[in-house]
Amino acid sequence: TIHFMADSNEQTIEPKKSVKFMSAVFDRTGFKQHPTQKYNRKEVQKRLIVEAWMDEQLRFLYNCTSDQVKYPEIDLDDILQLEPHCRYDYIQKSLIEAKHSTNSFIIELLSRVLDISPLS
Repeated sequence: TIHFMADSNEQTIEPKKSVKFMSAVFDRTGFKQHPTQKYNRKEVQKRLIVEAWMDEQLRFLYNCTSDQVKYPEIDLDDILQLEPHCRYDYIQKSLIEAKHSTNSFIIELLSRVLDISPLS
């Protein structure tokens, strides 16, 4: 039985079934922490799709096999922080040692970047 005091009138509430409590998470100092969702799940999913596509394309551009990682890392947040007119040149400079033409990759990447937003 749970008792509440409201306007000096005691109210009694009988729970119908069981009451579920969320488990608390405590840090090392003993303070309770509340898990939060920092990023929108859909935005993270969009980003993961673009990053997987980039990985596949970069492996092709640099003739890498699945166990080799010999291509430059392109950070989507770095691209998003640039002015739109500077993005093409930034990506092109990152891909200077590519074995294949990078023009179509860069154009496709720039169109995909328009659909995502920075995580920071």
